[in-house]
Amino acid sequence: MCDRTTSLADSALGELLALAQSGIRPLQDADRWVRCALERHEPGIPHVGLVMDPHSLAKGAIWLRWLDSSVYSALAVLPDCPAASPGGGDGCCEFDGHSGGHSWELADTVDQGTEAERQDNAD
Repeated sequence: MCDRTTSLADSALGELLALAQSGIRPLQDADRWVRCALERHEPGIPHVGLVMDPHSLAKGAIWLRWLDSSVYSALAVLPDCPAASPGGGDGCCEFDGHSGGHSWELADTVDQGTEAERQDNAD
């Protein structure tokens, strides 16, 4: 998995609220710390990370796209990837048309201690 992260800028909250169709889910449920969900990729290719999955958006979930050089680029509602793991297991946790492997094919390379520390600091 790509290990790039960014934070959702305060300036994006209004746009996020509009995309989430105000009142569907509390805004505090949005992930402010966003990690790229794609397979490792070449520089210059945008990172894409899940911000919010309201489950009531028939169109999919809310994703953030950004480049290494920017904190915030664009929020978009992207449809869910329709692929299911072999044998009818879990579906892919990414968006339709994503590059690289499906979520069940990717190895998570983030240091679990580091992620736990980030969660503690977020509380």
